[in-house]
Amino acid sequence: MRQLIMCNIVSLDGFFEGPGGDVMALPFEEAFDDYNAERLRAVGTLLLGRRTYEGLKGYW
Repeated sequence: MRQLIMCNIVSLDGFFEGPGGDVMALPFEEAFDDYNAERLRAVGTLLLGRRTYEGLKGYW
């Protein structure tokens, strides 16, 4: 059985997204970007939700 690691971006007041549903409206720092990049490099399989996938499929 594989290990499941879940990573959600949540503000301290419990929001998953910014104004207008834009998750990128939340403030991020370079250290946070580095941490997330390292987590992505460590996985064998990446499971995305529908909305995340649809937002990223054009990039890939």
